Formats: sequence, C-alpha cells, structure tokens
Amino acid sequence: MRKIFIHMGWHKTGSTSIQYFITINHLAFKSFFNIYVPRAGRLPAEIINHHNLAWDLTKDKRYNPRHGNLQNLVDEIKNCNKDVLLTAEDFEFLVNMPEQLRLFEEKINQINYKIYYIYYYRNNSTHALSIYNLLKYFSDQGFFKLESIFKFFIKVYKNGFYIPPETNWTFYFDKKKFNNKFNKITNGSVIEIDFNKNKENLFNSFLKNIKITESKKFQFPTNKKNVTKYEKNLNYYLMLFLSKIIHIKYKV
Repeated sequence: MRKIFIHMGWHKTGSTSIQYFITINHLAFKSFFNIYVPRAGRLPAEIINHHNLAWDLTKDKRYNPRHGNLQNLVDEIKNCNKDVLLTAEDFEFLVNMPEQLRLFEEKINQINYKIYYIYYYRNNSTHALSIYNLLKYFSDQGFFKLESIFKFFIKVYKNGFYIPPETNWTFYFDKKKFNNKFNKITNGSVIEIDFNKNKENLFNSFLKNIKITESKKFQFPTNKKNVTKYEKNLNYYLMLFLSKIIHIKYKV
C-alpha cells in the first residue's frame, strides 16, 4: 500500500521553513525517494503549500476552486504509483471537524493509500505569545476582531485551546488533549515531533519521520522562513508573562 504523508503544522513550528525545504527539493523527493508532491490544492505562491486543499476541507472562506480541491487531488494521485507528500498547517483544524476528516480519509483510502499525519508541537514559554501575534495579523487583515490578551489567556488556560471569534480554527496548547481527540477520529497514523528539541535540526527530523535517512540528495536552506517579529511594547511583555504561565500548565 502506498503512503500519503500529511504535514499539518502546528502553526508557528517552522512550517513555512519546512514548506520551503519541500519546494527546493520536490524533484529530489520524486526522483530519488519516489515521493510525489501534488499540484492540486497548492496556492500560486513561491513556496509550496496545500492550503487550498485544507481550506476546502475546513470550509474556509479563503478556499478558491481554481486552485484545486479534494477530488482534484484524488484524480491526480490515484495512478501516480508513488508515495505522496502534502503540507498545510490548517489541516490542524480538522481535529474539531470529524465529518470532514472522515470524508478526506475515505477518499484517500479508496485509492489505496495509508495515511500518516505529521505534526510538530511547540513546548516552550513563547508558544502562546507567538500565536497571539499571529492572531493579531489575521485580525488586522479583517478576519475577526481580536479579543483582549486577558480573554485569550483565560480561554487558553481553561480549555487548552483557542478558537478565534467568527472562525472554526482551533489552536491547541494542550498536546495531550489534541492527541486524544485526533486519535479518536482518525484511521491514520499520527507522528508527533517536539519542535523545541528539533528546531535546530528541523529538516533532518522531518526526513527521519518520513523514513528517509539519506540526506545527501537534498539542499538545506540556511535561513529560517516566516520568523515571528515582535513589537516589544507593554502588551508584548504582558503576553510573554501570560504565555509562560500557559506553558507551565501544559508543558510536556
């Protein structure tokens, strides 16, 4: 049975860097390791990602049918006779959408692929700070009205996750809760990787978990992509303090 590897974030765990690594090495994956990176669901961007596929499944308003959907993916890979690699952080949100996850898995299983989900979890004191900064970006783009730092903190501390207003996005901070919920609804295998233990060896850790031990065929970027930049004002130091409290509660 062929394999399909789905890199599903989490958000702010080096996902853009991994996607850039896949971009500059997609021919090496195909030629030397028989792993195909599909075109269906990819955005017309410099860096390969399959966000449009994730947005199709999660019913995100950013979904654009011109860039491909689940059926386009199935049609593209059903006869390719290779393993497949997908990458999009928003696959993470399927943890709270069991019907959509089952739909995806049924379609993929029907064409004889075994599913492997790969995610990096962030186990450090700046996780919540980084996510709140990301939410501020989306709020500035008009996706929703950003809640106060204290409302964000209370919801994360109480629940172990955060759902922004007017969205179906779910950002987890409690890895155990995420694992328990995701494993209950998936028929695939779930591979979890500690981002903090591997952030200086990000690409090799990724290769290792898709069963590639020969790294000489690959190009390795020297610069990280999409590194969070902070405006160090009063809100930054407040959120940094609260982020440390969240980490103490949910660290593993």
